[in-house]
Amino acid sequence: MESLYLDANLRLESTHPLADANHAILGVPADYTQTSRVGARHGPLEIRRAFLELEKNWDEISFHDLGDIVPVLGDMRKTCERLATLLSEVKAESSAIPILLGGEHTISWGAVKTLKPEVVVWLDAHADVKDEYLDQKFCHASVARRILEDFNLELIQVGVRSKSKDEEAYGEKEGVQQFNAGDIKEIKNKIRDKKIYVSTDLDVLNPSAAPGVGNPEPGGLSFNTLTSLYHTILESSTVVGADLVEACPELDDGQTATITANLLLQILTSK
Repeated sequence: MESLYLDANLRLESTHPLADANHAILGVPADYTQTSRVGARHGPLEIRRAFLELEKNWDEISFHDLGDIVPVLGDMRKTCERLATLLSEVKAESSAIPILLGGEHTISWGAVKTLKPEVVVWLDAHADVKDEYLDQKFCHASVARRILEDFNLELIQVGVRSKSKDEEAYGEKEGVQQFNAGDIKEIKNKIRDKKIYVSTDLDVLNPSAAPGVGNPEPGGLSFNTLTSLYHTILESSTVVGADLVEACPELDDGQTATITANLLLQILTSK
């Protein structure tokens, strides 16, 4: 696949051509609205490096790595619009399920615009439904709200432990469904046989497991709990796309990139 929007220099050696692959990996190295601790733009490269170090059976994996999108410097909305266009090109050439490597969480908007899920499963320490943050309407702290406003879908959030009163009121008004990680049966019933998009902000994990994130919050899921959730989600529904976002590799010693690479492998080996 050729596109003016792609930088194909930094990518894994693909196991299949795009037309034959089960999954299409795409990096989105943009973090222009990230606050607190920055650096998610370096996520795609470091996640790939960590992925190469994992023990895996290559015969069980079918993916094509498209490389990284060329972002519109300093503009997350235009970058997300470009992402939506690029994913349309991918869909025209292949039935591969896109997996985005972030990058900040705002990139989910661009994926949802094109992939049109019925349900978005939002694994995150934060609700991300602020109307605006630091005078920005389109940013990583408001992206879930923009998704609800712009697209006809359901939003299920798991792992949220930080939200304002305004966000709580908005979520109740709009029917945002929030679950604890232990609510496996309820989550499974909500997503059964539906087309879903799975968005994972690495800060959903306990900071002791994934310290290299933009906005760490005390508490959070263990890695084993998160992978159990993945199995429930991936086996109970039709996944149209997924992302792994907000990993900031320079903020730790490679631990978060390694965990993210393991989550990527979980998706790639799902049936």
